[in-house]
Amino acid sequence: MIGFSPQTTQQLGMAILIATIAAMITLSLLYVGIPFFGPVNDLLTAVISILIAGLVWQFHPVVWEKKPTLAAILLIAALLGVVLMAGNATLVAFGKMGWQLGGMYTAFGFALTGVWLIGMLLTAKGQPFLTSGLVTLGLIAGICLLFGFLAGPLMAKQITIGFQPLVWISYIAAGAGWIMFPIWCWRLAVHLK
Repeated sequence: MIGFSPQTTQQLGMAILIATIAAMITLSLLYVGIPFFGPVNDLLTAVISILIAGLVWQFHPVVWEKKPTLAAILLIAALLGVVLMAGNATLVAFGKMGWQLGGMYTAFGFALTGVWLIGMLLTAKGQPFLTSGLVTLGLIAGICLLFGFLAGPLMAKQITIGFQPLVWISYIAAGAGWIMFPIWCWRLAVHLK
């Protein structure tokens, strides 16, 4: 396949997994009372989003080969999500945006990643490295990530975390996708060996 590099895709998948584990550790350290790790976590989120952009670019020719119009739409959605995630994470890291609003932008950006993941998997599922288990895991992760779209109305109405049920549903479901997506990336990397 022209433009698709299994080795690069494998490396990106592993890098996303490692960066996500580091982000989870720094987030845990922040929540146990070490504030230094807040900006580190935000910058890791920016790094993860850039790695996701690389992964999206690797799969673009796979989708383009079957459905060029859909490939363009998915690429735009994913890259917009990357810009939202990387941009707001950087702003939060440097104190230019609050963490609650930043989290909503991140959730919305991951929702756009979910759109890409679902569209890519449904289009490219005939590829030999995309086993049925890998496709199923990716689809579940993508569906969970879609809950990040609930952050849109919250951002528009400037609703903060508080005790808003919609906020917590969005965070929990999108968070499940945020955990499953790097696992999917890892499984993808294993299948590409």
